[in-house]
Amino acid sequence: MSIPRKPGRPSKFTPERQAKILDGLRAGMTRRASAGFAGVAENTFQGWLAQPTKADFKEEVEEAESFAEARHTGSIAKAAFGEEVTRTKTTTRAEGTVTQTIETRWESDWRAALEWLRRRRRKEWGNDETQETPARQFVVVVPEECDTPELWEQKHKPTGNGYGK
Repeated sequence: MSIPRKPGRPSKFTPERQAKILDGLRAGMTRRASAGFAGVAENTFQGWLAQPTKADFKEEVEEAESFAEARHTGSIAKAAFGEEVTRTKTTTRAEGTVTQTIETRWESDWRAALEWLRRRRRKEWGNDETQETPARQFVVVVPEECDTPELWEQKHKPTGNGYGK
């Protein structure tokens, strides 16, 4: 006796796809990229999150995103506040191995801290948003044998299969 199935196509909401989406999110991928990584359209993924029956999955998605944010924030903090770096030189001779400390220094990158401040405290640290950016200007160049862009388009309209034949 076989188990009755619902009519239609099988659901893409499988444990394997859920795991791939969550792995992508934990790595720091966007929701769109994670869905694509799992072979699912972004709107399908968003639909799953909107379904009350999939509340557990939605919670797992939010936890995975929080994990990625914490991980990457930690990397930025480590770069911004620095860490002690020690360079050593190891020499192996017949008498034995000798390890020598060449230098110990504190390495940090102020740009990481500045970027964090710009994103989290936009009013105080963001770029001046009142500065006007120049508008883009487009120029249409029309060959001399055509009076208007419309005539030029008509003359050069693709024919057939789009490959010129």
